[in-house]
Amino acid sequence: MKTLDRNQLELMGFNPPEGPYVANGRLYRFFILRNKPWIGVEEYLPTETGQQGDSEVYAVNYGTHRVEPIHTLEDLQYFLYNHY
Repeated sequence: MKTLDRNQLELMGFNPPEGPYVANGRLYRFFILRNKPWIGVEEYLPTETGQQGDSEVYAVNYGTHRVEPIHTLEDLQYFLYNHY
């Protein structure tokens, strides 16, 4: 998936992104759903400086420790529907 469009996520009810942070040698940022703070989206950014690759995106339910890869916004909407 290309880098997430933060405006689209904010329109879906997510807070502005936190990060980027470094974890296990990888840069990532995360978005938390405003009205359900146990649900979030983690985006792992391309690791090399200037790299124009895709990022890895995961939807996370921090309450149940459920993680699913996200490739499209429809995948994210499906995850939110199932975990609301």
